[in-house]
Amino acid sequence: MKSKLLLFTFLIIALFAKAQYGDDEPFYDDEGRTHYSPRHDDPYYDSDEKIQVALILDVSGSMEGLINQAKSQLWYIINGLTEGYSYREMPEVELALFELGNANLGSRSSYMRRVVPFTTDLDWISEELFYLRTGGSREYYGEAIDLAVTSLRWSNHPEDLKMIFVAGNEAFQQGRISYRSAIEKAARRGISVNTIYCGPYYQGKQFGWMDAAHIGDGEYMNIDHNTHIHYHGNHYDDDLIGLNRRFNETYIPYGSEGHKHKQRQLEQDRNSSRFGNAYEAQRMITKASRSYRNAEWDLIDAIDAGIVTLATIPNHELPLEMRNMTMEQKRAYVARKRLERESIKVEVRTLTQKRKVEEEQKPQDEKENEGRSEDKANAPAPRTKSLNEAIIESTKKQQEKKVEDLKRKELGELSSRSDATRNPQKSETPVSSPRVVETKSKPAEIKPNTVETKQKSVETKPKSEETKETSEIQAEGSKSLPTRQPEGQNVRQEEKNTTSEIHSRPEIKKRPAGLEVKREGIR
Repeated sequence: MKSKLLLFTFLIIALFAKAQYGDDEPFYDDEGRTHYSPRHDDPYYDSDEKIQVALILDVSGSMEGLINQAKSQLWYIINGLTEGYSYREMPEVELALFELGNANLGSRSSYMRRVVPFTTDLDWISEELFYLRTGGSREYYGEAIDLAVTSLRWSNHPEDLKMIFVAGNEAFQQGRISYRSAIEKAARRGISVNTIYCGPYYQGKQFGWMDAAHIGDGEYMNIDHNTHIHYHGNHYDDDLIGLNRRFNETYIPYGSEGHKHKQRQLEQDRNSSRFGNAYEAQRMITKASRSYRNAEWDLIDAIDAGIVTLATIPNHELPLEMRNMTMEQKRAYVARKRLERESIKVEVRTLTQKRKVEEEQKPQDEKENEGRSEDKANAPAPRTKSLNEAIIESTKKQQEKKVEDLKRKELGELSSRSDATRNPQKSETPVSSPRVVETKSKPAEIKPNTVETKQKSVETKPKSEETKETSEIQAEGSKSLPTRQPEGQNVRQEEKNTTSEIHSRPEIKKRPAGLEVKREGIR
């Protein structure tokens, strides 16, 4: 009977997967995990693309509005980072959080600290944002950027998008470390530095914020951090919020810290409700996306990530309702919860698409006033961007730059391969022009007339330069030209020697099976 029930459950999952992903047949392992062909497989910590964002926030006394915007716009920011991607192509998002200008941290730490390292645990980021308090007056932006570059596990993949966002309102030149040297260090690692000045545009330019962004190959923007943000609701918001309770019930906390993490998830739901239905709906959209991952404490995500297995996890680390189950019952229970979660995700994506269509059909004046209090909406001056708008707009520009850089690199590689194919004997030596090769291949009896050749070639500039270059090559005899180093090799070698602790994948992948999860920041 149990076997029939398990088989029936797997059949339901197969039918659901076929409807959602296409005709590719899934198969199942001993843990009840669903696998598809390589095109549909979801390698948990090996996505094709990664977006890493380090957010440095000024928490000095005048930045209360900035912190409030960060709290109220986190889920808008996360959804904006992956906007334009399909669900299956969505990149992995890692966030890190820093605070600077906190007088309580003392001079030894330069009044700054890394609040959260790179993580996919978005509830952790949300929790720490609500813990931030303002108070202080010393903002050392150069040192904060240096701390972000040196203390985080930045990806080594050139295709990944790596960004630092600095938000504040004091002069950028403060501190013992020059912001120029810190930003140049970031540039060597392929990290762009974007600056968000909380105040008038030209004042931020005078304070060095534009210069910092220019050096960091990033974007400079200004925001009105004291603007009250209010997002108008959508009639689909209630439907999205209604799915949240059912969605939370699909999570299976495991390990000694599992219950605490589960409570944190519920607490962040309550925090999001402070800002209205539109914000709660944005959080639900994030939770149903591939950006929301909780392998540290959720059994389904942990099994999918390969961190634990039902066969090896100790029984006392499982929730109470699973401890007396047989292995078949455990697998059926996990499969049922996974199926329910995936079905809710499909519902959320459908509602999100409908919600997006309705938003696009809004009158233009409503779109312009979206996210502003009434006094700001009616002001004659053009509206200033909010924090999430500045981050999302900067990210899109960085993505466009990244695409263009990769295209140029690919074209360069294709050109090099083409030259190597035409000139296989000189594939290691860059050839400036095909005509140089033709000159070198002339019969030996032409060589004595070198002077005459030079005199004739004076009439046409390009031939003069080619003949001169040919003569120099001939004078070298059998000496071979040095091989050109591939672009960026020195930078990668410097990274390997100085930052051996940097890895391209999150640390969680290396966690042994069944090991209890211990995370900082849990209260």
